[in-house]
Amino acid sequence: YLEEGKSVLIIANNVKTSQDLFEQISYAGSKCLLHSGFNKRDRNRIEKSITNEDPAKRPQLLIATQAVEVSLDIDYDIAFIENAPIDALIQRFGRVNRAGKKGIAPIFLFEEIIGNTPFYDDSVLNRTWEEMTRLEGRELSENDLVQACNEVYKEGYNKNQNNPKE
Repeated sequence: YLEEGKSVLIIANNVKTSQDLFEQISYAGSKCLLHSGFNKRDRNRIEKSITNEDPAKRPQLLIATQAVEVSLDIDYDIAFIENAPIDALIQRFGRVNRAGKKGIAPIFLFEEIIGNTPFYDDSVLNRTWEEMTRLEGRELSENDLVQACNEVYKEGYNKNQNNPKE
């Protein structure tokens, strides 16, 4: 996809995995890494580069963690994403073909999670994967995603999700 000139977004669930991927993917073009481990100055610099008004100045390859989910107006052509809770996936999906002008944008979701993710509930991950498998191969609408989210959380949130600091 990169050789075709497409912009590619890879979202991993933890900092270590994103760092490893960044090191392992050899790409001579513009690439960038974004995760929560950067200090404020570096993170601001990175965010400026990936949201540059001139699309030609943005990195063609962005490898990130959930740090990319909120408050960034970015628009990539294709995404490769580790499975995560449905609400996180919906945020991540919104970083691909954001304006809806590119036709159907491929998003590849991976069930196997590479690194340690104690912050995600396994039952939510399993239900999310089941819902995403059910929707596989379809052009997804907002309604599809709302229904999937409702199905994943049909029994409500568990104690850890309601009170994550306890």
